[in-house]
Amino acid sequence: MTQLNNGFLMFAIGLVVGASNLPVSAHSWSGDVSKTTVSQEQKHIFNEFISIFENSSLNLAYDYVEALRDGRGYTAGRSGFTTRDGDLLQVVQLYLKRHPDSDFKDLVPQLILTHQDESGSLRGLRALPGLWHSAVQDPDFLEAQDEVSDQLYYLPALDWANRLNLSSAVSILCLYDAAIEHGVDGPDGLADMISHVSPPSSYSNELLWLKAFQAVRRAVLMNAADPETRKVWRDSVGRVDALDAVIESGNVNLAVPIAVNPFGDEFVITN
Repeated sequence: MTQLNNGFLMFAIGLVVGASNLPVSAHSWSGDVSKTTVSQEQKHIFNEFISIFENSSLNLAYDYVEALRDGRGYTAGRSGFTTRDGDLLQVVQLYLKRHPDSDFKDLVPQLILTHQDESGSLRGLRALPGLWHSAVQDPDFLEAQDEVSDQLYYLPALDWANRLNLSSAVSILCLYDAAIEHGVDGPDGLADMISHVSPPSSYSNELLWLKAFQAVRRAVLMNAADPETRKVWRDSVGRVDALDAVIESGNVNLAVPIAVNPFGDEFVITN
């Protein structure tokens, strides 16, 4: 959901766009997360939390697309991919690798320019919502969203859990949700927020470190580095409140049912 970083390893996605033969590439994460054990059930619960936070639904909103007027252009899909920050471009590129004749190909040059310019403009992208809504009928498009979300947000969160020797499901969820909303690198990103917290070894237990991290994230949400993002992020501080409620409950392994109420409407995660 936030700007991609050149510190991530690269994976190439070759694509021919019309007659221009424009080369495109995407930033991705690659590494070892073997020390961190997350069951499919736990990952499903993580994604339900994030879907509640992002779209007020227990179901991943693959079809969501909206111009939020937050300086990021269009925000779309299950993980809030944006046109400014390039993760939406990666979803489109990956889908076009499998379906090169999709009408998305006509938007790729403008998507690249929008990302390169770090622009929140909608210029040249008015066809995007219609194409996005049509594409969600194709399971390959949903899979493309899943793959990009994992590479950019979920796997880096697991990597940070490894580095910090965090083992509880609630800790991994907090890092994953922060990666989704803040991105991993750059000002106010996950790595930057972690750098403002003393190492976990400085605390008597993992939850005390996690509470300190959550306090840093709250402060960032209340005063984001990007002025165009500040209002939207301030309005989203309920994400931290909801996660803090889970931490305070002691449900560190995320045993269901879990009541989640970030913005005034309660959802109950049951599986």
